[in-house]
Amino acid sequence: MGSILIKSRPTNKAIILRNNTLASVNVEIQLNKDYEVPTGLFYTISSIDSQADIATKTLEMMNNWESRMLKKKYLETLPKTLQISPNSAAAIQSFYLPSVRQQPFNIPGSVLIEGCHTLEKMFYIEGCGIGASARLLNQQVDLPACLENSFVQQEFSIENTGDVPITYVIDLPPKNIVKRNILMLFEKKIIQIRPQSATIQPGQTFAVQVKFAPPTGTPPGRIEIPPIQIDYEYQDQRVSLGQLALKAICESNQKFNSISSVELKFQCTARSQEVKQTRIENATTNAFEVKTVLQLADARHFRVPDRLVIPPGGVDFKVVYKPLSQSTKEKPHTARLIVASPEGGACIYELIGVAVQPTVDGYVTNITAQQPVVDAKAPAAKAKGAVAPPTASTLPVPTTDNIIQLQKITAYKPVQILIPIANWETQMQRFVISHSFSSPQQENLCRFVYPQFVDVAPNSDPRGVEIQFTAFILNRFDGYLTFKNEVSNEFLKFQFALECTQSLPLQTVVFETTVRDPHTKTILVPNLIQKLSKIEPKQTRNDLKFDAPVLKISAKQISAQSKLTFKPTVPCQNTDYVLDYENTLIQENGQEVKLAPIQIMLQLTANPPRPSSPVKVAADLGKTLQFQITLKNETKDKSGFCVGVTQSTDVQELYALLQNMPQNAKTNTIVDNKRIFQTINGIASTQSEIQVEAGSGFTVQMTFQPKQIGEFQANIVVFHKTGGIWLVPVLGKCTKPPALGSIAFE
Repeated sequence: MGSILIKSRPTNKAIILRNNTLASVNVEIQLNKDYEVPTGLFYTISSIDSQADIATKTLEMMNNWESRMLKKKYLETLPKTLQISPNSAAAIQSFYLPSVRQQPFNIPGSVLIEGCHTLEKMFYIEGCGIGASARLLNQQVDLPACLENSFVQQEFSIENTGDVPITYVIDLPPKNIVKRNILMLFEKKIIQIRPQSATIQPGQTFAVQVKFAPPTGTPPGRIEIPPIQIDYEYQDQRVSLGQLALKAICESNQKFNSISSVELKFQCTARSQEVKQTRIENATTNAFEVKTVLQLADARHFRVPDRLVIPPGGVDFKVVYKPLSQSTKEKPHTARLIVASPEGGACIYELIGVAVQPTVDGYVTNITAQQPVVDAKAPAAKAKGAVAPPTASTLPVPTTDNIIQLQKITAYKPVQILIPIANWETQMQRFVISHSFSSPQQENLCRFVYPQFVDVAPNSDPRGVEIQFTAFILNRFDGYLTFKNEVSNEFLKFQFALECTQSLPLQTVVFETTVRDPHTKTILVPNLIQKLSKIEPKQTRNDLKFDAPVLKISAKQISAQSKLTFKPTVPCQNTDYVLDYENTLIQENGQEVKLAPIQIMLQLTANPPRPSSPVKVAADLGKTLQFQITLKNETKDKSGFCVGVTQSTDVQELYALLQNMPQNAKTNTIVDNKRIFQTINGIASTQSEIQVEAGSGFTVQMTFQPKQIGEFQANIVVFHKTGGIWLVPVLGKCTKPPALGSIAFE
């Protein structure tokens, strides 16, 4: 039969009993007498043909059958016997409509055949009657005393004792309340019961919250609420659960100000925090929820739980001091925390906080443990007439987790610094940005570029402020970046320790020419410091010359023009050379400070020289002709040039050969008698080495001594590793023999 709701519609079920014999059979059905038949359960047997009619009539008769004698008599006298024709069937029907809740039942039934043979447990009737019921576990809620502008909260419980879900309902404001002042408590939500309606599952208990929150100005005193009706809904009907009485007490803050209080003292730096734990007791047996009250003007510097749930025995809770501004011992931040007690009255906590000046809010640095440190005690050599650059007064490394780590810093190349700025207030803050050095003299040796101010919105992620730093000297810079609120005078301070350890080329200039062919270019040297300065090129190569040894740049000039001539003496291919321009700052007092050099990368290519114009000589057979060629030492040092004679005409090949030739300490010569000789075809050098002063011309003495008539050719090679290589062709000619005697005629 299943689970049937009480006072709902009746239900019926049927099973088929078949006679498979060739004779009619008289049967009788009956339930086991050892089982109690539930009220509202009826059964009968009928033919298949009359089954539907009997079911329809019986279901109709079961409506309000307990109050109608005719219906009751019909149901109690339903036929239990039947004669079943051969090869036909009968229907055993059961009907059930519980009027009260009924525990599950399972009653066996038997079939008596011809009054003599009983078939036990031929069928079973099982089911149960279910219904709704609930009870109110609390009939009264006594709320403890509550402060103005605070709240207290307790709960009462409703239990579903039935078999089906129910929905409780509380009408607010209560319909039985007529006093205007009591109605106002509900209309203004001074007294709240939440939730007003909810569904409770069978067997569960539901807690309903009662909250009393008197606003400022509520008259102190006791408030008693007449009983409030609580119902539950079931099958579109409202059933009464009971009534709930409420009592509340409102107390003014002035009364609690005279109560003894507990002092909690804090001390930390501004915008950091200190946490202290305190306790409130609850000597009652019920949990108690209360709203905390934080008073006085400095309350914004303290953080406390908005509400506390105080179980029996009490609870520990935390008070956080997070000062947004600085204070002193003479004028500390003060606030008063008031927490209503479960036993009435309140607990008072006097909060006193001292916020000292913050150390730093972050640390910006590019210095690592592996990075070489510029020796502040041994500054770079100063230029003539220049003062030594000021060294940094090194600041101790601060203790902070907010470290902004940068990469290596190169002189004259800007470094981007991104500093996150947070707004700790509840309104927009404008921060004015400034910087300072531990050594004020370093102000002219670097440059900070940043906006004048930055606005940071409240309740948002930290805003990144871009700051550009450029160093003009290989040195360390220590100091602070400050973000100050000019209205509140509060500020964020970031310490920096930035060290410039290298200078790299700023641009590349390409030169390509032939050995001993000058190539001139104009190099634009930028004014990177935008101040009055003096630029002086410094280089060690013999093949580079400048038109002007010293350049002066005013603060308004963007760059200076430096004319450079490249006149190579030896071949080279894509040779990189870093050209340094010494940069000297001229201060307003006339003193000069040497800065980091401005470096230009020169990419030099010197193609091999072309062979010189041939020297033509002629001599008689057997005679020796002395001749010479004139060259110039382009180097800045006294050099020894080696001389030899060769048949080779490839200058580049000869230069490569001579460059790799080992030097002989005793005889400085290039003659190897393989490629280079002392004499070829009568053309010879009279000396293997010539010592020449720097920048001077010199002559190479040669001889031509033909040993036969004809034309002869050889190349004179003159070489120095840095002074260069010359290949001079010599064309010799011998046309007649010399006279051996005299002939006389008479």
